[in-house]
This record gives sequence, structure tokens and C-alpha cells, in this order.
Amino acid sequence: MNRRQFEEDYNMEFITPNPHYEYSYKKWLEYYYQTELYDRKICTGFNEKTGDAVPTSTVEYTDINRNAKRLMNVIVCDFRDKGIEKSTWISARCEASKYSHEEVKEMLIRLSQ
Repeated sequence: MNRRQFEEDYNMEFITPNPHYEYSYKKWLEYYYQTELYDRKICTGFNEKTGDAVPTSTVEYTDINRNAKRLMNVIVCDFRDKGIEKSTWISARCEASKYSHEEVKEMLIRLSQ
């Protein structure tokens, strides 16, 4: 994804400024980035098409799902503490889940600048 395409995609998401959506979107990008990093440490398999880590045993599957659930619980508690509506953070999660690990990494770098 080039910079122009990223900016177009990102800006289209926020035509009507919604700080709760923007916050949720960034948190979900961080979630997807962190879970994939963990998966790459644990899993011995990889999807050749996407480059994503793939569990090859029950132990790997259990470990990555336990980690993902733990991170998700932290994020959802944060959303609740901030008074972010469930429909808002679910919408942000659906949008953030569309990107590959490399695209998520690129977006997080740009968002932090």
C-alpha cells in the first residue's frame, strides 16, 4: 500500500470526525499488529499467500488464542472505561481487520508521526 492510498483509505474512514471511532480504530490496529507478532513467535507454520503465522498444533492454537483473548479483554475494558459505544468499537474492529500485517504496521507508523 502506498502513502497516497493509505491516506485516502484512512481519511475516508473519518469523513465525519468521531474521536471515539478514531481511537478505537487505532487500538484495533495495535491489537492486530501485536497478536500477529505474538503468533509469529509461537507458530511454526506460515500462510504462503498472506505471510501470516499459522498454528500447526493444538498447543500453538491454544497459546495464540489465549493471547488474543487477553489482549482483546484489555482493549474492550479500555473502551468501556472511556464510554465508547459497542457499535463504534465493533465498526472500527471490522475496518481494521481488513489489512495485512505489513499494511497495519505501515498505518501505525504513519499514525504515530
